[in-house]
Amino acid sequence: MPSIYVFETVRITGTFTDSADDAADPSNVTICVEDPSNNVATYTYPATVTKSATGIYYTDITADEAGQWAAWVK
Repeated sequence: MPSIYVFETVRITGTFTDSADDAADPSNVTICVEDPSNNVATYTYPATVTKSATGIYYTDITADEAGQWAAWVK
């Protein structure tokens, strides 16, 4: 995993496919980000998650503290 610096903006991207492995849009998209203090922020489409193409969604976050971050897309 690449190094990320405090106050750097990071793009979290989720890619979704159907059973034939073709790009597909799910009915709901949620991106969760956990900071080093164990706070979890939840981003949802269309409020705070952007669709860039069929099946591809993202949100940009700013790493505002040092330590290990985690993200997951569902």
